Parts: sequence; C-alpha cells; structure tokens
Amino acid sequence: MHQCVSFTISKGTEEWLCSAVYTSPICTARAMLWDHLDQLSKDIILPWLVCGLLDVGAFGSNFTWQGHCRGSRIVYGRLDRALCNHEWRMKYAEATVEHLVRRQSDHNPLLLRCSNSMSSREGRPFRFQASWFTHKDYPPLVKDTWERESGNIALRLHNVAQKSMIFNKDVFGNIFARKKEVEGRLRGIQRALENIDSANLMRIQKELLAEYDNILFQEETLWYQKSREQWIKLGSRNTSFFHAQSVIRRKRNKIHGIRLQNGEWCSDPDLMKNEALNFFKELFCSTQHVCSSNNEYDVASLDDSATMELVKPVTKKEVYDALMSMKSYKAPGPDGFQPIFFKLFWETVGDDLWNFVKLAFETARSKIVSFQGEVQRTMLLCYKKYCTS
Repeated sequence: MHQCVSFTISKGTEEWLCSAVYTSPICTARAMLWDHLDQLSKDIILPWLVCGLLDVGAFGSNFTWQGHCRGSRIVYGRLDRALCNHEWRMKYAEATVEHLVRRQSDHNPLLLRCSNSMSSREGRPFRFQASWFTHKDYPPLVKDTWERESGNIALRLHNVAQKSMIFNKDVFGNIFARKKEVEGRLRGIQRALENIDSANLMRIQKELLAEYDNILFQEETLWYQKSREQWIKLGSRNTSFFHAQSVIRRKRNKIHGIRLQNGEWCSDPDLMKNEALNFFKELFCSTQHVCSSNNEYDVASLDDSATMELVKPVTKKEVYDALMSMKSYKAPGPDGFQPIFFKLFWETVGDDLWNFVKLAFETARSKIVSFQGEVQRTMLLCYKKYCTS
C-alpha cells in the first residue's frame, strides 16, 4: 500500500517538493511510512512541504475529519494538516491552508495558497529598529532631534520616528543588500589574494570582515527584535532561528477570516474591516448602565502612613527601575517605540519621561489628556470620536 506520493512543483525558476500522505491505520505500516519519510528527508535538497518542525497552520473549521463511533455518536478530529521544513517556510512565508467544506468524503479538502492574497494594501506603520543604535550616526541624531522640542513627549517621539525613517532610507540602508555587497567584495579580494600578496588588499579585507561582522550582528538584532523570543540570548548567530520565529509570529497574528453574526465564515478583507469597525462602534457607543449596590462586607482601609506612601511624588529612580524591569522587545504602542528605545536613550529621554509620569500621577486623567493631545490616540478614544462625529 502506497501511503505517500511525492512530486515537485515548479513555477519559473522556483521549485519545491510536495509529499501527499494518506497513512494506514495499521501501526506497522505507519512505521514504514516514517522510515520512508526519514530517508526522503536525507536525500532532498529542495524546500519540502510535508513534515518538519513547522506547522503551516490553517483557518476555517476546527476539524478536518468526521466519523461515527458506537452507533449515532459522531467524533471529530484534525487529522489533515500541512507541515513543512524550515526552507519551505522561509520561501513561502505568507502561505496559508484553508479547511474547505466537507462533502462526500469524511475528510475536509485542504486548500494550500503559497501566496497570501489578503496582504494588507496599506503602508506599514513605523517600528523602531534596535539595530539602528549600532550605527555611529544614529545616537547623535536622536539626541539632536529630541532636544529641538520642549515639553511635549509625544511630539518628540513623532519627530524621532520621522527622522529615523529618513535615516534608515538614506544612511543605514537595507541590511540584506549591504550584506550581499560586502560578501561580493570579500569574495573578489579573497580570489585576488590567492594570486598576489598585497598588504593593501589584506588591510581592506580586515576592514570588510569587521564591517561584515557588524552587519551580521545587525541582522541578528533585527530578527531577534521581530521574533520576541527572549529566552535565547543575542551573540551566538541565531539569525535563522529568529527569522523563523518572526515568520511564525507574523503568521499567527494575522487574521485570515472571521465568523459573522449570522454564522457565515468571511475572509474578505473589506468585509472583515467593516465588521470589526461596527462591532467596536456599537460596543463603545452603547449606553452603559451601572447598578449600584450597598457593600455588605467590611473592607479594610489604609492607615495614614500607607496613604502617604501612595501620594508621595514619583522619583526618577522609580521610573528608571520600572523601565528596566520591562521586557525590551514587548509589543510597541501606537508610536512604534518598544521599551528598548527608552532603555538605550535613557540619558537623553529620561528626564522628560520622568516628568511625564509624575504629571500622570499628579494630575487628573482628563487634564493629562488635554495636556498631551497626541497621547490620546488610543483605540477607545478613537472609536468614541468616530461614533460622535
């Protein structure tokens, strides 16, 4: 019994191997299948879709199989899935699997899309890149931009974001393009050194190797920041692992479809956007009724000393300690800055950040919002503003 059929799929210059598996319910036969797949994995060099470390993931119905068990009882399971090796996942980062409607068979058909037709058509928001800090010109740029404004921390962050995007385009450049360029120059110099002994070429090679090592660190930092896998430390060239985790996280965070209120499954981007907007619009614009009730229980109260501790002014050290206790690469806010930015540039932004936190503790919420108009860009206020317009 053949349990696996393998074939190559080509499009232009791209080629990858696909193995379709329908395994036997007999344990000994399944063992033969795993032996076959193990041997196949040692022989192939192409990106491979079937079995590896990464589950491509799927959307649609939760299960792919329906069967009957002991009379009229029905059981469900997810028996069918797409698995791939690391090379295939990197090559088709936007690939998706959809569970289609089950008809005559007891299995749901799987629809594999190698490219994502639902990719966002909107521009990507600003995100601070920690690798910028490794460039000698970036810290002075942040310091100069920050000190040009006074008072409004939100406006300062906005200006730093604008300057950073220009810096990334005109100065820092594309890490991967620079990596290829330096690799090409190194290959040329090393070929030349095989034929001639040149002190000048040796000097250039040393400079290029130092630049190449810096680029590798920048690349590792970039993927580390995107992956948010903080249990592995920087410095051991985990670039491919961080890259894979970044792809997995981006895939996991993407919404491929939602179930509408009428029970219909929807994967149209425009319909999903309108559905989400209407949901939160109704949620935040509806009248909330708060029921008051008498508290029948005795609640402990704070003594005078504890009360005084709560109203004490916030110290700069408290703000610093709180910042340093944060995970550096947690998800950024609407401004695009993660805690790592404030850690790296504490000497520049520390006083303003401290004053802002003090003001938040000392002033009523309504006043802090009016003082920092740019800070009110939260989901709640945006939807309230939309609903009342």
